[in-house]
Amino acid sequence: MCRMPGATSADLRLLFYSLIVIFSGVFSGQAAAAPLFLDAQQARIDLSQHGEILEDLPGQWHIEDVLSNQLQRNFRPLENGDLLLNRDVKRYWLRFHLNNPSDQTIRRVLEIRPAHLGDIAVFRQPEGKATAALLTPMLPPEKLLRPQQMFRVTVPPGSQLNLFLQINTPREHRVSVQLFSDIAILQENSRHNVSNFFMLGVLSVMTAYCIIACWVYRELLFANQAIFCSLIMLSLLMGWGYLGKAHGMLPPWDGATMLVCAIGILASEVIFALGFPIYATQRPNYWPAVLRGLLGLLFIILLIGLASAGRFSSPLFGVAAALTIAATLCAGLNGYFVSYSRLLCYYLLAKSLTLAMCLLGQLSYALGGIDIYDMNLLLTLVAAITAITNGTLLVVRSRKRWTRQHEDAQRIAVVGEVNRAKGDVLARVTHDIRTPISAILGVTELLQETRLTASQEDYLRSLQRSSHELLQLLEEAGQAVRFSENDIELSSQLISLPELVSDALSGFRNMAAEHDLELISDIANELPSQLLGDPSRVRQLLIHSMNSAFEHSDGGYILLKISSASPRPGHLQLDVSHHGSAFSSDERQALQLQKHELSDTTMNTRFAIIARLVALMQGQVSVRNSSSRNIHNLSMTIQLGAINAPREQESDSELLNNKRLLIVDSNTTFCTVVSKQCAPWGVNAFTANNEHSALAILRNQRLIHANIDYVLIDHRQSENGLLLAQRICDEFGNSADRPCIFILAHANISYSREALQKACIQRVLSKPLGNIALRSALLGESHYAARGHQIDQYSSDSLGYSSLFCLIAEDNASNALVLERMLKSLGITVQHAENGQQALNYFIRGHYDLVILDIEMPIMDGIEAARRIRQFEQEEDRERTPIFGLTANALDEQRNSYLQAGMDLHLVKPIRLWELAESIQRWTGYHHQKR
Repeated sequence: MCRMPGATSADLRLLFYSLIVIFSGVFSGQAAAAPLFLDAQQARIDLSQHGEILEDLPGQWHIEDVLSNQLQRNFRPLENGDLLLNRDVKRYWLRFHLNNPSDQTIRRVLEIRPAHLGDIAVFRQPEGKATAALLTPMLPPEKLLRPQQMFRVTVPPGSQLNLFLQINTPREHRVSVQLFSDIAILQENSRHNVSNFFMLGVLSVMTAYCIIACWVYRELLFANQAIFCSLIMLSLLMGWGYLGKAHGMLPPWDGATMLVCAIGILASEVIFALGFPIYATQRPNYWPAVLRGLLGLLFIILLIGLASAGRFSSPLFGVAAALTIAATLCAGLNGYFVSYSRLLCYYLLAKSLTLAMCLLGQLSYALGGIDIYDMNLLLTLVAAITAITNGTLLVVRSRKRWTRQHEDAQRIAVVGEVNRAKGDVLARVTHDIRTPISAILGVTELLQETRLTASQEDYLRSLQRSSHELLQLLEEAGQAVRFSENDIELSSQLISLPELVSDALSGFRNMAAEHDLELISDIANELPSQLLGDPSRVRQLLIHSMNSAFEHSDGGYILLKISSASPRPGHLQLDVSHHGSAFSSDERQALQLQKHELSDTTMNTRFAIIARLVALMQGQVSVRNSSSRNIHNLSMTIQLGAINAPREQESDSELLNNKRLLIVDSNTTFCTVVSKQCAPWGVNAFTANNEHSALAILRNQRLIHANIDYVLIDHRQSENGLLLAQRICDEFGNSADRPCIFILAHANISYSREALQKACIQRVLSKPLGNIALRSALLGESHYAARGHQIDQYSSDSLGYSSLFCLIAEDNASNALVLERMLKSLGITVQHAENGQQALNYFIRGHYDLVILDIEMPIMDGIEAARRIRQFEQEEDRERTPIFGLTANALDEQRNSYLQAGMDLHLVKPIRLWELAESIQRWTGYHHQKR
């Protein structure tokens, strides 16, 4: 092999100097470290393997003291290059012997790590000199990208020098002292900076991605991961010294800034474990509580660190990190063995990998295998891997959710079509069933007018009760089929809240009669009359709520109160109160179910449906049991749309203005509610709890010339209210100031026509009494009173009160037959038309004393037919003929349009014979005398 010139002499010189140093140490009895022979070709030298150390416990020695012969002999060689400083030693002195045997000057850069070591001073002592010169750093910190401890060391050719390092540190640190060539130091710094900025770039991309993913996937855990990545970047910048003073990634730290970031990183990982979650949701056991407790403990550790200004950062962070790692790993393992989730498996694998990397790095750092800079880089890499893993798991879970939601949406679409088809079939079937039931009820009305035995009357009442119960079952069946847990679309239609409530409560008329319960609806007057929402959903909610109240009630009354839940328009509060048994724990739990985890009981199913309906309308539901008053309340809030329009005045309100109503009922709650409902109509309400109070009020008002116009008597008063009505009738006689008397009774209470006429009762109102039904009754009587002077013109001169010719228009054959039989039983001749157009043609060609029009008919409905008849009468200058309307819904939104179209009265199906006869007598003067 070819050798370079002079290589042999240099090798011999290096061997000679080594032998001199070894033998001098042996003969002097000291284990002095061998001098380090420099070579111009060496780019990097670790001085820790060639140095000596002197511990200055009190920290009082200076360089002059160290250069003395006494202290020079106290230096000991470093053991295996271990430079772990103890905080109990105030000051350390390090000595390095550098020898340049070559014939050229060697220049090196001395770098001392870590940068946050503390106060450092470097002294240079040339060979043969008794003093040492202080070296200054190569560059000031403000000119460096990050603070570093670097000094320029120059060794002349063929000379030796000693380097003394003075290190003052209050904390434990592992020190690394190395010599670099200029090119090597640039490469080393570039490597660290490139690695750091690469990790910063990765974390920045992860942060931006998590922020975007949080908005796209609507998953708050992405925001938590964005905070996690931001805290890691902040720790990296502060640990390496790019931002402020260098702190290092490992404790101990100066101040509490790095401790705050570290605890925040651990807390973010615990929050991820809670929100992902890493425990089995079907059997979470105590793990959620453990993780929440760990969050609280981390907060306490953070407070202690802030209070101590970071003086206990090492033990505090050690405890926090150990508990976090142990809790998350154990919870993840438990969750995996319960659910065998793939995502949990990936989470555990990533956790195990990062934990192994941390443990191996910590072990290597403790043994001196890697320095602090490599350990910092390893920790940053572990944090980045954790962030990427967590973000990937969130993306996979979100995509799985989207896929499942898409599949569910397709399944819901199919099920929705099937349910809609079922609903259409059921609606058609129920409509077809209602028609014969109405005919059955009409026939029973006819049978009541015949001579029956006591047994036959019982059979007839049973038939009527069963028919009404069948109607109620049809309504409940329709409501149940229309409800589907997957059908979450709400329609937006105009809702008349009073009509909707009265319609829903009317279905419980027979049930309330069987249980002798009072149904009371209290709708706040300040609520708008019309709102936007899904009327079928609101009706379902009311029906299920009332059913639950009936199942718990044991008597008294059931109160439905609707008021404003907040100043927000359309935000309603619905309270259903009852006397009876309290709500059970199962029912309370059913109200909290979000995905219809329904139990086997019908009651819990109903409560779960209530909770679902309330959730669909953006509300809340709760129950409240009161043991003292035995009143239990189901409270619900729903959000309906508001109409930005002024509140319309009720038509014909002038007919009720300044009228006076006397309510005779022992139920004070009912009296209060009715009085409040009458206020907006201009009706002054008086209340009496018994017969004597009612008569006293009537007499007092008569004395002050403020007569009572209407009296509403509850059937629970003496002899079903008839005795009180008779006394009022006897007291006032046939005077013009005699009040109009109404009887309020359950559906199972029947009165004979003769008894009603004898007691001067104009109408029997059915319970429950809504504000619309009451207003319609008051308006009907007021309308009759306003046109009382025109009654004569309604009667034909040729009538003679012996017979009556009536035109009826009804498209349903069964209902038409029942109505025709009722009229014929009254001695009235009937002409039947199948629609409004045919009825109009009959009316134009003939002469009729009474016209009865069904509201809903094909070709031409009853309203249009009534309008055409009135127009024809005006054009031909004919007498005004009384027109009655027939409707299946007494609470129709267009009830006022009936009067405006020219109708004088509207009757509700199924029609009662005595009610029909009374109406005909009042509007035509015709009275049929039974043979």
